[in-house]
Amino acid sequence: MVHLALFDIDGTLIRSTGLDDRCYARAVTDVFGIAGFSTDWMDYRHSTDSGIITELVQNRLGRDPTGGEMERFQEHFLGLLKAAFDRDPGELAAVPGAAELIQALESSGRWRAGIATGTWRRCARWKLTLAGLDPDALPLATADDALDRAEIVLTAIHRAVGMPTPAAPAKACPPSRGVPPEGIVYVGDGPWDWRTARRLGIGFVGVAAGGDSRRLSQAGVEPVVEDFLAPDRVLRLLEAAARAPTPALLAAVAGP
Repeated sequence: MVHLALFDIDGTLIRSTGLDDRCYARAVTDVFGIAGFSTDWMDYRHSTDSGIITELVQNRLGRDPTGGEMERFQEHFLGLLKAAFDRDPGELAAVPGAAELIQALESSGRWRAGIATGTWRRCARWKLTLAGLDPDALPLATADDALDRAEIVLTAIHRAVGMPTPAAPAKACPPSRGVPPEGIVYVGDGPWDWRTARRLGIGFVGVAAGGDSRRLSQAGVEPVVEDFLAPDRVLRLLEAAARAPTPALLAAVAGP
């Protein structure tokens, strides 16, 4: 493997965060009876679907959510998303050029693409399909794997190293299975994504898919792109941002 680009989904590959926020908040109230809570996900220790609901239930109900409750919550949340999409497909839209960029990376022989997202796996798979991507063809780590986004990213790296890559052009030298990446970059839209990349010592490229880059700019993030319609420019940004994994990171993702 040469370089690895990991992508968040909401606000990065899919313009969906407004709808997600509304459906998530409603699902919390419908399933757990919790209302009047902050929907600024920066207020929570872990800005992931599993981390937010765990913290809310602990703080409001004084206990951890049960496995059955988490299952019902996920089903209800995805049901709300699908119902809203059926009413107005414009509520969820792929960020222009996203699928084409990932497909180009995967076929380059020099890059591997993967998904590291704070949403649930079933939601992630559905959204990737909407974005024109095959969720079975990409290493994927989600909120089902961990509460902490850094742990999700580490899981995605581990799966990317162990997952066979698509066939590369004959003139390219395809990455080898089991070989750690020479450079890693995380692509996301939230300050929590950027903080995760810094914590792990990997590169970062910000996305302001709605055209509002203030949140990332205020956090000191650069570069920031609004879409992926200029793939050559985005590739240059990825190459410039990619950082070699530290020994500690490689040890953290090592496994069978």
